[in-house]
Amino acid sequence: MTFILPARRHLPGSATVPDRAPLDAVKALTPQRVTRDTWRDAPAYAYGLHLHAHGFFWEAHEVWEAVWLATAPNWQERHLLAGLIQLANASLKLEMAQPKAALRLLRASQDHLAECRNSCLLGLDPGALARDVGAFAVRVAALDDTRSPAGLVPLRPKPALAAAHSTGPD
Repeated sequence: MTFILPARRHLPGSATVPDRAPLDAVKALTPQRVTRDTWRDAPAYAYGLHLHAHGFFWEAHEVWEAVWLATAPNWQERHLLAGLIQLANASLKLEMAQPKAALRLLRASQDHLAECRNSCLLGLDPGALARDVGAFAVRVAALDDTRSPAGLVPLRPKPALAAAHSTGPD
């Protein structure tokens, strides 16, 4: 599947209006139940990774939420998706110059990822991602008033499917 980026990034609190059309089109393809065996049938999952990699954090959260809602409560898949959603939210908060909120969200992301005991879940390594999120949280916590939090955004963890699991371009 070829993923189309939205026409513009949405930044809450700004004058931007979300470009919902590409998001809604992919979210509509989400199956009723997403499991470790059926995640490849949910293009919104891979689209969220694509959006996040390209700095569309609000949009990544939107499409991942559709997949999160299709996972069973308290399953590792749900924790992984919650961790990804919180990572996208933290990146957005850094862009909005809210480092304390970003740090809280990074810690929540790390907590969710720590609930995933599989070394490969939905094409990702949750343990490695949790370590990356933790290392990034240390950098955010070390911010002082002289540095812009948005400057850290390019250094954020960028989860990506292993080549064998890829369902779309990056």
